[in-house]
Amino acid sequence: MEDKMMTIEEVAKMTALDPKILSRYRTTGEGPEFIRLGHRTIRYWRSDVVNWLNANRYRSTSQYEVEEA
Repeated sequence: MEDKMMTIEEVAKMTALDPKILSRYRTTGEGPEFIRLGHRTIRYWRSDVVNWLNANRYRSTSQYEVEEA
């Protein structure tokens, strides 16, 4: 499949995450890699989003550490 640039709204729909969560992830570095085009325009490569989703796949909760609050 050909890679394409995606908007925040497209990534939010693809991941079922609120755009505000994606914004927070950009600040904390938790989300997929993104591209800043100019002062306000954010884009994601589809392949980066898919890779990020795949990197966060688990079969059980014992596979990852849960941070204590």
